[in-house]
This record gives sequence, structure tokens and C-alpha cells, in this order.
Amino acid sequence: MHLDFQALNLWIDKARQVIAEDGIPGPYVEMLCDLEDLINDTAQDKASLKGMTKTKAKSFNVMKHKVPKLNKAYAAEMKRWRDVCTTSLF
Repeated sequence: MHLDFQALNLWIDKARQVIAEDGIPGPYVEMLCDLEDLINDTAQDKASLKGMTKTKAKSFNVMKHKVPKLNKAYAAEMKRWRDVCTTSLF
């Protein structure tokens, strides 16, 4: 998952010019929000953390530190997406 996340972010970096004109893709913002939620939920669940293998725990920790740094750049888009999702659900 970590390598897929890096590859996706590399693609986004290469598409900067198109993104500057058209905006960040909605599915990418949705994925960032879902990934942030998943990381936060997993970090709260101590049983799942203890059950991880050493490799998975290391990957999880890398993602836990990288995702918030990346999300700072897209904070406004993520907030807008979360607002739309919460209002459309109720």
C-alpha cells in the first residue's frame, strides 16, 4: 500500500500543470480523506496494532507520518469534500 501511495503522489506531482488549470481530482481528495480516517481508526485500535507483523507495523508508521504532511497541502479541498459528504448523508 505504501508503494502504491508513493506512485499515486508521484503521478499527482507530474500532473501539476493540469491540476493547476482544472483543480485536484475529486477521487484523489476522497482517497486522502478515507486514508486519513483509516489511519486514525487503526491507530486507535490497540489490538490491531499488536497483531501486525513487524513489516506491516513499519509500513503503517511510515504512512502515519507521511499522510498528515501531504494532507496539509490539500486541507481546503478535504474540508470541502467532508462537508459535502456529511450534508448529503443526512
